[in-house]
Amino acid sequence: MMMLTPWIWLLLLGLPRPTPCRSQRSEPVFASVTSTLLPPDYENNPTQLNYGMAVTDVDGDGDLEVVVAGYNGPNLVLKYDRNKKRLVNIAVDDRSSPYYALRDRQGNAIGVAACDIDGDGREELYFLNTNNAFSGRATYTDKLFKFRNGRFEDLLSDDINEHRDVANRMAGRSVACLDRKGTGRYAIYIANYASGNVGAHALLEMDEAASDPARGLIALSNVAEEAGVNKFTAMAGWVFWLSQLFTALKVTGRCKDAAAIFQLRPAQWGRGAINHSIARGELGRAGPAEKRPVRVRCRACDLGKTAPGGGGASPTRGLSQQTETRRTVMGRGVVVGPILSQTRSDVFCDNEYGPNFLFRNNGDGTFTDVASTAGVEDPMQHGRGVALADFNRDGKTDIVYGNWNGPHRLFLQLSTHRKQRFKDISTQKFSMPSPVRTVIAADFDNDNELEVFFNNIAYRGASANRLFRVARRDHADPLIEELNVGEAAEPDGRGTGATVTDFDGDGQLDLLVSHGESAAQPISVYRVSQGSSNRWLRVIPRTQFGAFARGAKVVTYTKRSGSHTRIIDGGSGYLCQMEPVAHFGLGKDVATSVEVFWPDGRSVARPLEPSEMNSVLEIPYPVEEDEGTPATEIECGNGFVVNENGRCKDQDECTEFPSVCPRDRPLCINTYGGFKCRATKRCGQGFEPNDEGTACVAQVAYFEGNRSSAGGIRALLSHFSLTLLAFFTLTLLA
Repeated sequence: MMMLTPWIWLLLLGLPRPTPCRSQRSEPVFASVTSTLLPPDYENNPTQLNYGMAVTDVDGDGDLEVVVAGYNGPNLVLKYDRNKKRLVNIAVDDRSSPYYALRDRQGNAIGVAACDIDGDGREELYFLNTNNAFSGRATYTDKLFKFRNGRFEDLLSDDINEHRDVANRMAGRSVACLDRKGTGRYAIYIANYASGNVGAHALLEMDEAASDPARGLIALSNVAEEAGVNKFTAMAGWVFWLSQLFTALKVTGRCKDAAAIFQLRPAQWGRGAINHSIARGELGRAGPAEKRPVRVRCRACDLGKTAPGGGGASPTRGLSQQTETRRTVMGRGVVVGPILSQTRSDVFCDNEYGPNFLFRNNGDGTFTDVASTAGVEDPMQHGRGVALADFNRDGKTDIVYGNWNGPHRLFLQLSTHRKQRFKDISTQKFSMPSPVRTVIAADFDNDNELEVFFNNIAYRGASANRLFRVARRDHADPLIEELNVGEAAEPDGRGTGATVTDFDGDGQLDLLVSHGESAAQPISVYRVSQGSSNRWLRVIPRTQFGAFARGAKVVTYTKRSGSHTRIIDGGSGYLCQMEPVAHFGLGKDVATSVEVFWPDGRSVARPLEPSEMNSVLEIPYPVEEDEGTPATEIECGNGFVVNENGRCKDQDECTEFPSVCPRDRPLCINTYGGFKCRATKRCGQGFEPNDEGTACVAQVAYFEGNRSSAGGIRALLSHFSLTLLAFFTLTLLA
């Protein structure tokens, strides 16, 4: 029999040939400081099951604290004590403490987020509780704490809100804050972990007509239906998944063939039924058990056969016509920011057992799901941690997220005024499946490039955390390089959440990782061991009420490296929320100006002095005169010019004469902060020129007359490559 090389197997399976990867950097990025900054003890860092983390100013003194969702113990509020040079928990077990209620020992919290819902200039705290129900109805409600009467009190327990029955009684996962209308007052977006047709995503916000914030009376309403986000994740996700599998692979022939693909016992072949049960035990006994058996029964086992009456049967006929499934719907990660909109807040949700959501803000507080047309549905994976960033510095928001034991994604936005779409640029190493939880995008070493941190949980064996540098390149996609994560690897860590902030004001981000689930572990704290001499800038925009402007976009322009964009986090990672600060690492560069865009479209620009490097800037919400031409001329740096309003805008080099492009690549394409030169190339249907214009590359793949992204099909084939490999091997041997 002819022997097939591994490369031929990859071609048969439709998988890309592995490309050589650059070796890991030898210098470790993170060093543990847990023993000095937050040593495990009963009061400040108890060994318990913890989940989500959020960063906000809890005590109102201007410094940032880290709020930790405790699952089988109290919630924690960690504050940096500058005298002791360590973190201390200020939510102490003392009923006279103003922070005592935040402990909420009964709550079994997993998700947490902070934002100003009533416009008083101080952020409220939302804890998502699961209690003993991990999907469907919970036995204990969530909590929304407001600082009132000298202490934190739960708004959902107020009589007015109990009568309105707005408390979320569904088990959920992530929460995030959303200023959907640009009013400066935020709503709480809740990704519920629904069951059947119970438990759509919720959106809680203050009912201004029924509230009196001056007296502390806050009436809440669930406006998810009004906003158009009251969606369930795929009601019959596995039915859709199986249907797509059969269509994409064009499975034909006997039931035996279909059974082989799903690794079924021969005894099942003759029953005229395919029973496919999947029991996923992601979470251990101590935490929320996620075992969700899915049962699919295909009685008309005639896949690919001739149907009665002489017609040809559809490959999915048995699935589509006679299918039983236990409806399991699962909302997972949520992230908020101007993704497709210029300034308005959009919402991206990565889901499990169904397609992701990408809610585009329609400008009136309502949303439209455009995930399908944007190419980010990813319906066959199970999303977890998610973050927003502008990785190639083109002014567009990109999406990075991890799939549970599936390929991780780095979706680069390619949107123009005509199309809004994304492409996955993740490399083989970057996309390597892992039991991922939180995903963070930040410049940890202040080298002017972003890093992506994957927090994995030790699930059925060790699984180390990983760190990747995503470096911008001219005329090409960013270069993705794995770094040495150092002591933050935690191969045996039960990681459940993570966040970043700068505790001590040294300009470098500190990383905190929470643990729990199947084993109680204390919180870990890490400091960056590289880049201490690099420049940095931290920007904190405020709302019209003085609160943190979550969802705002901050852009800095530099002398040499163009523009850098950050989004003030309203909720990301997984169950988490990052600090409300735009943190810029500058390397050896200098920022010359900064521009802030609020969710309502207002903006302000101001020049920066060299003396303002390595500092924290607070940018207040603009009054009308602030939005005019800046009093001092702004310097924009390479690739940008000053417009008639004194703001930085992209310079169109393609209009220059003589042409900036050489003769062999005469076609000039203007890009944000630069330009591309490529050869003229015409391509047929389904193909498009590569970045250099020298060859045609596949744009889409066609299955059964339907367009489907080539990347999606490739991911689909990857998911079953090992099973198919075994199947083809047996076929050749037969």
